[in-house]
Amino acid sequence: MSDALAEQRLARLEQDGREFREDIKGIRGEIGAIRADQAAMRADMAFIRGRLEMLATAADVAWVRGRLEMLPSTWVMLTGIIGGQVALAALLIGAARLLGAH
Repeated sequence: MSDALAEQRLARLEQDGREFREDIKGIRGEIGAIRADQAAMRADMAFIRGRLEMLATAADVAWVRGRLEMLPSTWVMLTGIIGGQVALAALLIGAARLLGAH
């Protein structure tokens, strides 16, 4: 009976060994897929990193916004131009009267 018991144990160990080998093959396949996914993620990260370098930073945006806020509005520009033209016309009229031209 001990021979039969030993053979059963040996058969069970051989079966377990086959199962372990199959499991290891599956794990190796999954590791290969994980490595491929990792390589794809690295490529994606490099692409994103390259795109981020081209994007404006918050400081750049704040600087541009500050510069735009310092520019005069359309109405301020028009008022300044019209005021300058009125002042020039008054100066020319005053000079013409001073020189005696009527």
